[in-house]
Amino acid sequence: TSTSLEWLALTFQRSEPIYIEWNKLIQIILQEDSDALMSVLCSFSELEMMEMRLDCLSEMWTVWILQIIQNCSSLTEL
Repeated sequence: TSTSLEWLALTFQRSEPIYIEWNKLIQIILQEDSDALMSVLCSFSELEMMEMRLDCLSEMWTVWILQIIQNCSSLTEL
């Protein structure tokens, strides 16, 4: 069985509008493409905080979380 991302909240450092391709982001989440999700999230240079809920913390998501901490330098809270 696959482990699904149930919920995702993003907080950015600045108050100015940030352009997000919502259709693309939703499609990536629905396809459970963790590599594409990592790429999109790390492209937000002002991403400060990310909250997520998984139905089960699998080994794949554990590795993913460690990788996003390493790859997304603006992220201060997860």
